[in-house]
Amino acid sequence: TYPDGGHGILTLRSAPPKSDFTTHRMMQGRWLQAGDTDAVVLNHITGALLPSVKTGDSVSLIVEQRLVRLRVVGIAQEMLTPGSAYTTPETFARIMDQAGLTNAVRIKLKDPGSLTATSRSIEAALAQEGVGVKISITEAMFDEAQTGHVYILVFALISMALVMAVVGTLGLASAMGISVIERTREFGVMRAIGATSRVVLTNVVSEGVFIGLLSWLIAIPISLPISWQVGKLVGTLSFRVPLPLSVSLAAVGIWLAIVMAGSVAASALPAQRAARLTVRETLAYV
Repeated sequence: TYPDGGHGILTLRSAPPKSDFTTHRMMQGRWLQAGDTDAVVLNHITGALLPSVKTGDSVSLIVEQRLVRLRVVGIAQEMLTPGSAYTTPETFARIMDQAGLTNAVRIKLKDPGSLTATSRSIEAALAQEGVGVKISITEAMFDEAQTGHVYILVFALISMALVMAVVGTLGLASAMGISVIERTREFGVMRAIGATSRVVLTNVVSEGVFIGLLSWLIAIPISLPISWQVGKLVGTLSFRVPLPLSVSLAAVGIWLAIVMAGSVAASALPAQRAARLTVRETLAYV
């Protein structure tokens, strides 16, 4: 029963206190230890559903129509998994009255290329002993499934950023076009004192590039807190935990190149228009 009065189901799992396969990042408290008789570690999904529960508190679970009270010793981060509670094998056997039984086996191989062949060999060996295999999944397949969900969010955010970049480029192109019209007489004076079309073209393009560079410099400090807030919002809604903020210098450099290219493209047409103006046309402009 959750604090809001609703009911839900979580998975009770047995996990060894010390194992290379249990490397969850602890958000609160500690992992299970040998000798823990009534201890439980909740994953962060369950922790989010029970926000008032902290390390050291007791939780009540209904297991096989029986009420079981366990002491929370830690909350672990576990991405893309349902609500789960972990206990030691001894505690699990006592609660479920199923000592010596297991429903999952994890095997670590040194050669990743032999995963498929080894998996088939293990399934065949278990089948000979009368043990059925419900599902066989590798860590690579699990990681691919996890990253697939994250990529959807990443592509959505990148698409939004590209749309904003296109809108910014169109805005800069419009501003540069208006600037060229307003500075028509200025270009005429430049022509009269000997400025070539190349000089006028370079002048307009350089102005557009400077505006783009200035916007990039302003956007960097503004984007950091916004990115952190977006990661917090998306992570909390999707995974019940804020996404960590990792600043990529390569990405910053790529966006600088994109901004420079967009600035040149936005300034190219107005610059060509200014470069074609003759002294007579500029002086006749009112």
